Amino acid sequence: MCKPVAVACLFVLMIGILVGCKSDDQGKAANSSPQVTAKKEEPKPEGQQMQYRAVCTEKEAHGGNEYLLTRWLDSKDKVLPYSREHERKNKGHVVRIDERVKP
Repeated sequence: MCKPVAVACLFVLMIGILVGCKSDDQGKAANSSPQVTAKKEEPKPEGQQMQYRAVCTEKEAHGGNEYLLTRWLDSKDKVLPYSREHERKNKGHVVRIDERVKP
């Protein structure tokens, strides 16, 4: 009686492994595309300082606008605690870190 249950569990496990491997391969293929990497990463100007700010992207929860969690700060390490705290207090909110060259 235990053998059919064990076989069924192994079958489900194998399907999970195969699906996981296929999705991993698709992710690698998407990341290797030059168009995708060009959109996500902009080359940083050398010798210039950057500034960062945290922005909540959940417009519906904040009156139809993105919610600025911080002003422009010189360190990404100073911005991250605010973004994590907002995500922790407001489950499901997505916080984006904006980046710019220091004016």
